[in-house]
Amino acid sequence: MTTTTATPPAASHLSLVPAAAPTPERTLLIEAAAKLIFDLLGLKPPPAELITPETFGPMHTFVDEVQAIVSRSRGPLPVAAAATPAARAGAAFLPIEPLWNRNGNVIHAAVDRLGAAQRAAAASKDATPPGMAEPGTWVCDGARVAKVREAYAPTKHEPEGAYDLVIYARNGKKIGRESPAMDGPRGFEPFCSAENWQQIEEPRFPLDRYEYLKSLVTFKPSAGSSLEESEAVEDALHEAPRP
Repeated sequence: MTTTTATPPAASHLSLVPAAAPTPERTLLIEAAAKLIFDLLGLKPPPAELITPETFGPMHTFVDEVQAIVSRSRGPLPVAAAATPAARAGAAFLPIEPLWNRNGNVIHAAVDRLGAAQRAAAASKDATPPGMAEPGTWVCDGARVAKVREAYAPTKHEPEGAYDLVIYARNGKKIGRESPAMDGPRGFEPFCSAENWQQIEEPRFPLDRYEYLKSLVTFKPSAGSSLEESEAVEDALHEAPRP
């Protein structure tokens, strides 16, 4: 009597793929994939630490498949130290999805998840960053007056922080945004460097169109600064009279 043993079917490339251990080579592949996708979308790639399997699952799956193809041709890539049982138990299994599925485009879905993560991080900051104007505060850069819509903490690229600003004309009419809106917001100037914007009392519109603006508004001392320092900043904000 002959006993036969069934041969298990070959694993389909559409099966679930576990997230790979982070290695230097895999990190470079993830960054290259993110750059390609965001270049196609015309967007700036997010910081590497935000490109997680939870946010960009299909991208990580794509890199896993690339590594599998490479390992078949030249042998396995180096792997990181073995994960603990708890880490293995919590490892995400990522479904491979069609990259351009128009019913649920995974790239745009990843961008939405990234935006949600950024909004959640911003919402966790209860107070306005120290030294910056709170939303609703009036500010002036010597040439324009505006109302702060949102304040952003200092970063490596904007060490003084940044504001979303609603610009106002001298007659009190809301301009919103002066720069070309393109596909961006039209009601405010987004992410303006806070370096030259100083807090002021609410302007008494209309403001004389031929006077220096710094003579028509009342500057507030910055948090932690003296009145003399505030006056020095005020004196530095010169402008030519605007029509």
